[in-house]
Amino acid sequence: MKKNRSILGIDWGSKYIGISYKLSDNETILPIGYMINDASFLFYFGEVLIKYNVEKIIIGYPNNNEKIQESIDNFIKQLDLIVSEDVEIIKQNEDYSTTKAGEIMGNYRKNETTDTIASMEILKEYLDET
Repeated sequence: MKKNRSILGIDWGSKYIGISYKLSDNETILPIGYMINDASFLFYFGEVLIKYNVEKIIIGYPNNNEKIQESIDNFIKQLDLIVSEDVEIIKQNEDYSTTKAGEIMGNYRKNETTDTIASMEILKEYLDET
């Protein structure tokens, strides 16, 4: 039996990286949680790639913040070191994803949970556009 592939949504942050997913045969977007953005991230993220049989990674990318764009571009270069060639990495407009996540949670204090919800919003936006 062939395992379903999934699409990951990622909200990159300087402290936390929120991650969510959707299986190819299911419409529901589910949270994976967050990972601390430190030197160990790539090691643990490699486990996520295997566990969820990832076919695409959708990364939130702001339209008007060059400093964050540069940080995310560097993050993508790091991902390229561990992601197999058959996994597509796509930049998705993330403007207001954190604000939407704050509205869903009922507060606007940014934290690791907000990053996870924002990753779900980023993935939802991508799926709505495709």
